Amino acid sequence: MPRWLKMSHLYQFVVFGVFGLVPLMLVAWKNARALPVGLLAFLSLSVVMFGFVILVMSKPGNRTIPLLAGVVVLVLAVFAFLIAGDDLGSRIGWSVVSLAAWMMAINYGGNLIDNIKRDAGFAKSQVERIAEEAEVARKRAELDADPTKRHAVLAAQLSKYVESWKPFLNHARYITFGDPATDPEQVTVWAILSLTEHQRFDVFNHELKKLFTDLNHSLRKEGYPWAVAAGAVDARDVAVAGGDSRFFGADGSSVSPQWPATTTQAKLAEPLLPPLQPPERRARSLTIPADPS
Repeated sequence: MPRWLKMSHLYQFVVFGVFGLVPLMLVAWKNARALPVGLLAFLSLSVVMFGFVILVMSKPGNRTIPLLAGVVVLVLAVFAFLIAGDDLGSRIGWSVVSLAAWMMAINYGGNLIDNIKRDAGFAKSQVERIAEEAEVARKRAELDADPTKRHAVLAAQLSKYVESWKPFLNHARYITFGDPATDPEQVTVWAILSLTEHQRFDVFNHELKKLFTDLNHSLRKEGYPWAVAAGAVDARDVAVAGGDSRFFGADGSSVSPQWPATTTQAKLAEPLLPPLQPPERRARSLTIPADPS
């Protein structure tokens, strides 16, 4: 049995058969001439409602085909009504019964098809997810076997992110601190923003969050399971400090990123972000010389 065909579908097939097919079969048995009028009446109602939407929402040139379709279906429905019974009362009665039978069949049949399509989509997604996880595991094993390849993976995904998203209005350069090969949990990517006089640093909060989330998502797909921290700083602050090495420190440990690697999912799920603040400078530890005495 295919994955999308579950036991619950058997119940739905039974319901469709009892409430959808049986009424149609009874109508066909008692008065087969009434079957077309019910279907055509249902189509007429559908075309009328659809045509009304087109009439209100669409341009005049797009209304011709729906109107013509409505006229054709209506003419066919009238013709089917005329042959649905021997007298007017019989035709009306069988037309109503046929319409009700077709509406039940279409309703239960549509529900059955929607449920099968939904479950088939879930099954397909599950298969794709399993295949994706297997591919991620393979890539991770490859990087674990040769950790030096993590440098290239990080550089490639950062470059891909920058080229595809063009964040920070193209006024940013990026530097990375930490060694992905030997200490992958302590890697930080910094965006150094060269702002114009009309730009404010604090409005780039969502761009920095996107850098953090998108970069880490793409890295995980490439077998890099550790979170990479992300931060942003005004280029003027870096210049005042005397350059990258003086501002960040030789290993980047002098500054705390706004989006650390330990950021929780609850933080990521927050819809509103506070204005972006300059990164905090970490206090350097002072070494007290030993007393020679």
